[in-house]
Amino acid sequence: MLFSYGKSMKSTAVKYFTFQVNASAILFFIVLIKPYSTDHIEAFFSVLILAKLGIAPSHVWFTSVLSSLDWAAFLWVSIPQKLIPLFILSLTLEISWFLTILLISVLVSTLHAMSQLKIKKVLAASSVFSLNWISIAMITSTSGWVLFFTLYRATTLVVVVSYLYHSGLTWSSNSYTGLIVTLAIIALAGVPPRPLFFIKIDLFVSRVQQNLLTVSSVAMLASLVILYIYINTVLQVMLVSPSTKPLSQVANTGQYYYMLMAILFASLLMLIVN
Repeated sequence: MLFSYGKSMKSTAVKYFTFQVNASAILFFIVLIKPYSTDHIEAFFSVLILAKLGIAPSHVWFTSVLSSLDWAAFLWVSIPQKLIPLFILSLTLEISWFLTILLISVLVSTLHAMSQLKIKKVLAASSVFSLNWISIAMITSTSGWVLFFTLYRATTLVVVVSYLYHSGLTWSSNSYTGLIVTLAIIALAGVPPRPLFFIKIDLFVSRVQQNLLTVSSVAMLASLVILYIYINTVLQVMLVSPSTKPLSQVANTGQYYYMLMAILFASLLMLIVN
């Protein structure tokens, strides 16, 4: 079953299916009236798809649901359930209005990620933020967003499966699994020479060449902020138990790691752009 039968999980299931069913019903209604409507109905259709995906600023329901799930359900909702909406969005996307929504999404999702402390909420916020890069890739390239989605979700799969089979994971309790999770989280952060870093750089350069400098630059700078959150998450895996201590307790320890990674990330970005 996707959800267990606990009381809190039942309320989470109700929240999830209520939102999805209502959104799907409205989408079905739009499809029926589309031959008799104006062109603006397609934009409304795409907005509903974005809401079903959980892209910011319509992300609150998505992160709330994910943070309440066990790891198995977390994996199902955060990966397979996104494929069909993303495919539909890639077919109906209109760049004229989408860039504004994308810029708002980058800013809102970054601020949302900064307020998260627990590992599951960090991964949920990261999933929301990754949709911004997927959307940037989707603007002109089908293969680009598929590649980014595949790499990002495969890396997320490694982290989630590790937590699924090793609850209360720390380096001291299981050093090999802790190392795997640490490397996977670093890969999610896009730290060079990880593949996601080069994909982001390629997307940034290509979108700048297409006169999409503003949204691409904001997304790249926001990635530096998200990098800080990932570094804290790595320290949480290495030093403390996720079930007992929040990330804020190791924030001071992680600031030097963050500064080093941020300088390296920014230096490589300037080198490639120049």
